[in-house]
This record gives sequence, C-alpha cells and structure tokens, in this order.
Amino acid sequence: MTLDKVENTLDSFSKALLVVAAIAMLGLLAIVLLDVTLRYAINQPVQGTLQIVSFYCMGPLVFFSFAYVEHEKRHVAISILTDVLSAKLQRWTSIFSGAAGFFYLCYFTYNAIHEAIKKTRIFEASTTLNFDIHVWIVRWVPPIGMGLMALMLLVGTLKIISNAQKET
Repeated sequence: MTLDKVENTLDSFSKALLVVAAIAMLGLLAIVLLDVTLRYAINQPVQGTLQIVSFYCMGPLVFFSFAYVEHEKRHVAISILTDVLSAKLQRWTSIFSGAAGFFYLCYFTYNAIHEAIKKTRIFEASTTLNFDIHVWIVRWVPPIGMGLMALMLLVGTLKIISNAQKET
C-alpha cells in the first residue's frame, strides 16, 4: 500500500470524525440554547447540561477535529525562523518536528488508552441531581483523535522524506 493510499484512507477517517465533531457542536448549541431558554422562560433549566456539554460535546468537538486540521495543514505555524533557512534545512526541520509531534502524540495516545481502559472497567459515571451520565464511553475520544492525528503526522513526515529522496 502506497503512502498516498494510506493518506487517502486516513483522510476518509478524519472527515468522518469531522462530521461527528460538527454534530457534537450542533448538539452543544441545541442543549445550551434549550437550557438558557427554559431557565429564563419557565425557571426550569435542563438537568445535566454542564455534564452533557463538557463530556459528550466538547471532547469530540476538540479531539475529532485534530486529524482533519493536520491533513489540511491548518495548524498554527510560526515560520519567522524557518523562512530564512535553505530548502534542505526547512525539509529537515519539517522532518524533525513531524517526528517529534508523532512521538509526543503516541505517548499521550498510549496514556489516554490506558486511562480509557481503567474508566471502562469501572463504568465511570458522572452524577447529576436526577440521573447518572455514563462518561466512560467518551474517555475513548482523546485516544482516537490523538491517534489519528499521530498517524497523519507520520504519513506527512514520510512523504517529506520520500519527496526528498526523489529529488536527490
């Protein structure tokens, strides 16, 4: 399987997760709007709004967007120093930062997986006034988002290396 095919497959996953992130954003909007409306209209807010928004909406909204943003090269990049470097040094800087980012994300993905496993085993829940919200499910969001971004970084870095080899 070539790097382009792997990249296309990862891109498909990142777009699917971006749709989930968009749905989470719409859910966040709907829940907060309903909560505020009911609070001021009939003095009866929606129970568990804070927990639902913070656990079920914010996690996917943030973590499921990472891979797509990486694929589109939309992360913040400050290139004041690298702009004055030669093309070869810019390439080496990109390879180093891509590899460092990959290992960094792998480390956090590994730890997030272990945390998710621990929370899944105990079926972690957050208690509101009237009911429990199962949050062990959303503990899997960070490792999925960071893991996919790590793979996107790896493929991008390998493509830089491959293109550099073709040029020489």
